[in-house]
Amino acid sequence: LGIWQHPEGKKLIDVCCGAKFTAVLDCEGDVFVFGKNSHNIFADGEVTRLEPQTDAAIASAMTRLPSLDSSSQWVSLKCGWSHLILKGISPQGEEILYGWGRDDMQQYASSETSTECSSGQKRVPLALPPSGNYISEVWCGSEMTVIADCQGLLWYSGWQDDGIESNASSSVEWKPLLKEDGGHMQAHSEHGGVFSGHVACGGAHTFCIASR
Repeated sequence: LGIWQHPEGKKLIDVCCGAKFTAVLDCEGDVFVFGKNSHNIFADGEVTRLEPQTDAAIASAMTRLPSLDSSSQWVSLKCGWSHLILKGISPQGEEILYGWGRDDMQQYASSETSTECSSGQKRVPLALPPSGNYISEVWCGSEMTVIADCQGLLWYSGWQDDGIESNASSSVEWKPLLKEDGGHMQAHSEHGGVFSGHVACGGAHTFCIASR
């Protein structure tokens, strides 16, 4: 097991793991990734293998993702098997969400076509849910993403093989996560947001601590 330390000694504040890659976030909003790049999260065609997992191998394999722009920064990250969701904050305090990586099954609902960075990576901004409310929280399963809007309503995009149909064929909008009675699932919400620990995604299922 290798150990990676920030090359500039900055504090690391968040980490997430996909199927064969890892992403970490530092205190100044920079994101580093390493692992197998099968869906262009890092840069076009690049595959980094960590064998053996020594400190030096991990350090040389780390790739810094491009920042959003000179005045915005990333503040949190979530990983599916082969996709990455980054949340950023603009100078005006607005939340900005982008998806990277695999999207052939609409793993995340995007509002625009992808933007190619100078390094070859492609990212797309996430769409708002049909409610029009801003996105409060994000979770990732294997090949899907679940979001909560500011009212606690849960929406999803992507593939699950049990109980939730895929929207890969046509729609690029978030779909409501429904209860057995057909009602819209709503996570417990306080102060205009949802606590991240109230929802969890497995490979092909979602668990929610809901409002009564």
